[in-house]
Amino acid sequence: MTAEIAEKKTVTHVNLAEEFQNSGGAEILEELDRELVGLKPVKQRIREIAALLIVPAAHAQDAKNADAKMSAADIKSSLEAAASDPAKAKAYCAMTKKMDEVGDDQKKAEAAGDEIDGYFKVLGDDFENAWDAGQDAADGTPEAKAMDEGMTALDAKCK
Repeated sequence: MTAEIAEKKTVTHVNLAEEFQNSGGAEILEELDRELVGLKPVKQRIREIAALLIVPAAHAQDAKNADAKMSAADIKSSLEAAASDPAKAKAYCAMTKKMDEVGDDQKKAEAAGDEIDGYFKVLGDDFENAWDAGQDAADGTPEAKAMDEGMTALDAKCK
């Protein structure tokens, strides 16, 4: 299998309204409305500023979550789940075949990007997170070993 492919990044979606509710900002703004009579333009501006502050806070939390290291056990479990699901194993085999066809050719990699993304979609978020963690793992670590073992099991399904 060709392991050298354009690095995949997990995209997460952030619900800013939910983040705002969880931050306690909604309660503060409700209190502001109750206690300050009038001053509508001032209160509106405060709401706008509060909304602007949620975006970097949500981004920071998202980055923190993305940096969370996946354990070797989680990598192993995710890859084993893919190997035991016939549809996922089929998608994995098709994906690795396409990756082998692409090799190190950047133009072919760009052309095959949507197809490979489709395989990752079938394989699911757990697989993709395990893939990313395994690719990022330093050689000789438990995470790298779990990745190697999981890939060997999946590769065996492709024969």
